[in-house]
Amino acid sequence: MLACILTIEKAHSDVSQIRLDFFTFELLGPTNGTCVDDQFIVTGQNTNSIAPIICGINTGQHSKFTN
Repeated sequence: MLACILTIEKAHSDVSQIRLDFFTFELLGPTNGTCVDDQFIVTGQNTNSIAPIICGINTGQHSKFTN
């Protein structure tokens, strides 16, 4: 298993949302609707705003995460 971990810290305490734009982002697709082999997982976000696990082709997409 390979993992790439990135920590993003807020520049100011009043920042409450981060947007990630995926210019080129392709992982293995889901198996029976579930991301099994390749996964993009976000942790540490607000418990009321859980980000889904992402897999497959996401080029040109974006995700917003609230903390």
